[in-house]
Amino acid sequence: MSSYAKILQDLTFLPGILESYGGFLLFVDTNGLPAQLVYGLTKQEVSSVLSGIASYEDDFNSDHDIKVSHQFGDLTDKYRCWVRKHESGYYITGLPKDIIYTSSLNLMPIGILKLDQHWMAIHSNAFLEIILGVNQHELLERNWLNYLDPDEIVKARKFLLTSKTLNNPYEFEQSVMTPLGREITVSVQISADYGTGSSGIEGYMVLVSDITEQEEAQRKIVFAANHDPLTKLPNRRALNEFIERHINPVSIKSWVLVFIDLDGFKQINDTLGHAVGDKLLVEVSDRLSGFIRRGEFICRNGGDEFLMVMANTPYSVLANRITELSLLVNQDVLIDKHEIHMKASVGAIPGEVLTEYHPPQAQKSSIVELWFTVADAAMYFAKHKMKSHWCIADMSFIHKVFNHLEHKQHIETCVLNKNIDIYFQPIDKLYALEALTRFKGPLQGSSPENIINAAIEIGCHMGLFNLMAEQGVKVYAKLFHASSLQSDEFPYLNINLEAPQVIDKDFIDNFVQHLKQEGLSPEQVYIEVSEKMMMFDLSDMVSAFNQIKQYGSNYW
Repeated sequence: MSSYAKILQDLTFLPGILESYGGFLLFVDTNGLPAQLVYGLTKQEVSSVLSGIASYEDDFNSDHDIKVSHQFGDLTDKYRCWVRKHESGYYITGLPKDIIYTSSLNLMPIGILKLDQHWMAIHSNAFLEIILGVNQHELLERNWLNYLDPDEIVKARKFLLTSKTLNNPYEFEQSVMTPLGREITVSVQISADYGTGSSGIEGYMVLVSDITEQEEAQRKIVFAANHDPLTKLPNRRALNEFIERHINPVSIKSWVLVFIDLDGFKQINDTLGHAVGDKLLVEVSDRLSGFIRRGEFICRNGGDEFLMVMANTPYSVLANRITELSLLVNQDVLIDKHEIHMKASVGAIPGEVLTEYHPPQAQKSSIVELWFTVADAAMYFAKHKMKSHWCIADMSFIHKVFNHLEHKQHIETCVLNKNIDIYFQPIDKLYALEALTRFKGPLQGSSPENIINAAIEIGCHMGLFNLMAEQGVKVYAKLFHASSLQSDEFPYLNINLEAPQVIDKDFIDNFVQHLKQEGLSPEQVYIEVSEKMMMFDLSDMVSAFNQIKQYGSNYW
């Protein structure tokens, strides 16, 4: 087999590629003489190649293939050449430089558009055509401007002509609608080409990347960070961002903050299961989403709580709208064959009321903090004091909140330090002992009724109620066990309970547990219920009384 025939066998498809792209393949034997296999070269060009061999004698004598590129004589401007060692000599391959440039661009995994100094497109690579879904002819000359944002191009030209940093590109992102109707997001980078040793701009390079998948992934991350996974409503973090963007000490007058809390949700979860509870939350979320108007905001605050930012209106109109909201949420719902009687407590605070209390020059953070505090207090007030289950705060309510906040601090200290004394007063001829609470510490001398009402309105009542019940049972148990009387002979314990205590299943369970721990029977207790119980839902009252009766206690 001849030397050049063996090279053909070794190179397989390479000669065909070289011939297709106007390249050449030249085999040189060990004596530096050309073989018969020559593609695309004239005799003069062959001589130029051979004259360059002397310059690379060290490379040719190397034991390894020469992998670096070489340029030979007169071929420097036309070809890019490579020399590789072969057992019978050397073979030299070359491709036209413009073909190499074009091929390199087509191999790049990014859209590339080459512009001249007049912003006329002279070349686009295959990847750009794939990204935009068009062919090369639709991009050349000025046609490419049909696919990129013209305003951004104007900015890019001005930037690149005035930029003091030669390598500083202009970058932007935009949406592009392809001819097939697919909307994609692209990142565009435009830079100036100053050429070799040139002091002026010779052209421009436009790089286009399809970032649709990255943008979609980023959108999903942002959505997950700002939305509740169950209801798909925005979360508290998203609400904080909304307030940061739209609300300040002056514009707050135009908004109303609404706090919504579902009553009895824990009982639904405990009795019907979390799956039903989750579906109920989704149903309420859908109702609230349909209620808000354009520009307003709704979020899930966590658990069974929701926060809404509504546009402010005159009080009469606002009251009607809050009533509509309450009626909407309180509509019964059927979930997994369970008919659920919905109830929610709603507290609202118009921003303009805050500005009467806080001057506009006040710190934004302090006003927003007060906004949430009052909305929360209004919701608790509606839950325990309002038969309509909604409350719109006014200036007098804000003053009451501040008084209650002071009480709250004292009440929490009282519960922590157990600063109460229990006294008993006889009923009739020691037929019963009525447990009365008296406060110590900062609350000493305060009316128990006022303190209890304040605790209910600001939502810290259950800790106080538990302490009062626990201490009352302990003192009664000491008196009973110190006597020689049987339980039916000893005066029974008379306990006054507020409505929130009676309808709270956990409170009744804990109270009975205290009795058992002290060696007492529920039959030794009479529960006196406040007349305020009539303000609460009839079904809650019946359920509470049945629970008390089931344990064996009496009530009136």
